[in-house]
Amino acid sequence: MKKNIVSIVLVCIFLFSLGFAWGDNTEEKTDNSKSADVSVILNGESEISWICGIPFEDPGYTAYGMNGEDLTEKVKIKGECLCWKVGDYELSYMLMDGRQVVASATRLVHVIPAELPETVRPHRTIYLTFDDGPCENTELVLETLAKYDVKATFFIVAERAPCHLEILPRIIAEGHTLGIHCYSHYIDGLYWDEASFFSDFMKAQKVVYQYTGTYAHVSRLPGGSRTAHNLIITLENGYDQLREMMHNMGVRYYDWNVQPETYESTDGVEYLFTHPDKDYDFAIVLQHDTKGYSVLALDSMIQWALKQGYSFAPIDLTTPEIHFY
Repeated sequence: MKKNIVSIVLVCIFLFSLGFAWGDNTEEKTDNSKSADVSVILNGESEISWICGIPFEDPGYTAYGMNGEDLTEKVKIKGECLCWKVGDYELSYMLMDGRQVVASATRLVHVIPAELPETVRPHRTIYLTFDDGPCENTELVLETLAKYDVKATFFIVAERAPCHLEILPRIIAEGHTLGIHCYSHYIDGLYWDEASFFSDFMKAQKVVYQYTGTYAHVSRLPGGSRTAHNLIITLENGYDQLREMMHNMGVRYYDWNVQPETYESTDGVEYLFTHPDKDYDFAIVLQHDTKGYSVLALDSMIQWALKQGYSFAPIDLTTPEIHFY
């Protein structure tokens, strides 16, 4: 009797253990099945081309679980597309379960250079440019320009308050050129390296697009190109490389060859502009709409230039660049 009881107990133990083994195998199969059913689906193509200089917008993706549930929020993206630099960039979209990748997809982005038109040398043409706005004086500048049907170029600081940025559509609508000065005018940080500079530029582009529905294609470096020396020493080919990178983005940048604000007074601006060392043939004039004394001189400047037979034009991509270096 005792032997029978012992035998029965041993059989039960064996069957009980075998049941655990079956249970483990079943659980393992369930996990494998789950891994096979989850997926990351890319929107658009897995290989795309992107024009350099346009802020990158990922076409998107969706992740699904084994029961069709949406797990998109659990996807992590590895890699970065430097939309300001020509090259090939790989982005990996990984669906995570804790620290484990359970599904993934990859997209290859080719950032390709934009195309620029040839420049055309103007004759007896004056390009009025205004830096650092928009501000409370920008409306007066526009009114003065409209009075004489003169077009100009505005290089903006994109971190300005929304109440000032709201004038950007008007600038474009009235036939002026809207260019980028920067997002933040903190020069030490701006020129730290190429990533700092171009990230700031792309941030400004997003603001321009937000308010106008278009991107800017002309620029002026804060302080002018000579101020960018800290950036330049981080580039292998210095200013040549900076120009190439800007051109690849479809952007031309401009310094200036007329600076009438030296005396920091309305009379001083008027005098320096109307008494040039030689006739203006191709003049890019530096002014600031943030400087009230310079804005007040604008009416007299335009009257004098028109009487001298000069024409005015806004900078565009056919305007030859002026660089200090």
